[in-house]
Amino acid sequence: MKRFIRVLCMAACVPALGACYTYTVVPVTTATAGSGVRVRITGAEADRLGDVLGRDQDRVVEGDLVAPPNDGNLLLSLPSSTAQEDGSVTRTFQRVVVPRNAIVTFEVRRLDRWKTGGLAALAATVLGVVAVEAFTNEQTPPGSAKPNPNK
Repeated sequence: MKRFIRVLCMAACVPALGACYTYTVVPVTTATAGSGVRVRITGAEADRLGDVLGRDQDRVVEGDLVAPPNDGNLLLSLPSSTAQEDGSVTRTFQRVVVPRNAIVTFEVRRLDRWKTGGLAALAATVLGVVAVEAFTNEQTPPGSAKPNPNK
């Protein structure tokens, strides 16, 4: 039974890998400051951002919208990393301006209520099974024998 519980606990972790967020395509003008965003940009803009950030840049960037677009440009906070002399890496955020004409698609990160509810229900079920198993197992001290019900 203990093996079953371990397998069940591992299986319960799988949905967490899908996270509880989804990205939804929206018009740039509807985005609010502080929103998590994913922006697909042109190749020329990816090259420019690669130079600014100091790394090869894909055509998709994820970050936070710092300010709503007012002049057609977006101000984004993008994750970056800096190598230290001791070999460690420090995660930083860099603000960059992305011109409106360089945006191919614009997506906003939103909480998916169904995934979150399903994950919470699964976690509660697993915890319930573990709790029931823990409290219903008969623990016998070492060296003592279980009574024989046939005698």
